[in-house]
Amino acid sequence: NNVQMTGAGTKTLAQASTSDFVIVSGSGTVSIAKLLTITGNYSNAGGVTLSPASSATTYFAGTSDQKLSGIMNTTATDLSGVTFSGAGTKNFGNNASTSTFTISTGSGAVVAPALLTISASVSAASGITFVHNNGTIFLAGGAGARNFSGTWIGSSALNNVYFLGAG
Repeated sequence: NNVQMTGAGTKTLAQASTSDFVIVSGSGTVSIAKLLTITGNYSNAGGVTLSPASSATTYFAGTSDQKLSGIMNTTATDLSGVTFSGAGTKNFGNNASTSTFTISTGSGAVVAPALLTISASVSAASGITFVHNNGTIFLAGGAGARNFSGTWIGSSALNNVYFLGAG
């Protein structure tokens, strides 16, 4: 099953699971209240406000390769939290921003965008594969602690990481 958001107005997802999740340009506001699980591709064409609750998490849980594309790096389009699971490779096609970034045990490789901004925490299970793609991670945000945990060596070594802001 695929979900495609179109037309003006607010669309609210309390809890949902889908294969492909597509947000068409001009789709108004898409509100994610708690949990969204995507096993296929994710695309946000822009011109839309993505309004996840601060505690909302989007799971990319495909057993086949997944592509994350479109506009994912503005205040209006970033995801509150992302968790990667499922054996398929997760490949960012564009820069992205989120509050939390988690790679779970059993996740396929996560291929980073050129620029990834994370405002709260980063964690990775032992044995994961993170492909830095010669990119940069900004761990940025306002006041408060930001955590970076997990094993980031060997096949999961990081490229450039900058810790910004107070806290």
